[in-house]
Amino acid sequence: MNTHISAKTLSHSATQFASTVPGLREIRNYIQERRLPSWSDRKYLTHEIFSALTSTKNQKILFVGCRRYTKDYRHYISDPSVDYWTIDIDPAAARWGEPGHHLICDIQRTPEIVACYSFDAVILNGVFGFGVNDEDSMNRTLVAVHKILKPGGVLLVGWNSGHVGDPALLAEMRKLFRHTDVHMLPKRKAFSDSSHVFDLYMSR
Repeated sequence: MNTHISAKTLSHSATQFASTVPGLREIRNYIQERRLPSWSDRKYLTHEIFSALTSTKNQKILFVGCRRYTKDYRHYISDPSVDYWTIDIDPAAARWGEPGHHLICDIQRTPEIVACYSFDAVILNGVFGFGVNDEDSMNRTLVAVHKILKPGGVLLVGWNSGHVGDPALLAEMRKLFRHTDVHMLPKRKAFSDSSHVFDLYMSR
């Protein structure tokens, strides 16, 4: 009888159990946030994507969605001249955003408070399927992001296969963005230990 159980399996079981018991949601969220940075997709985001997207001087980057485990992402920025911003719809998430450079706003309404063509890159990771869930909302989000991106600007979409449909097939994605390799990074990166997928696009 095989008695070996991986740490990842135990962690997953603990968070599943916590989600079913009233009062344990905070514990579940804490466990998830503590283990996320150790996964290969998170390491790829911080060590490869952040490094590539911030390697050029005077870039302006918007990171969408703030949690405890994202608060130190700015330390992975390659060039100190990069103008790094964060955004989250939840006012309570501001504590994990970039000090002095954080927006409290629905990403779909960003063009109402941000000038068009303001950003060189937008990092939209873990948003589709986790707050922006239906196809219409995803398309509206893409329209908003396209308005604030410079022509030729980069959009990174991180999503979970099996949890949400492929964003590459969205009508506004096909219309407004080009799926392509960026800064030597592949246009699509998947992982053997996670359902997470990273896609890179350039604004048309």
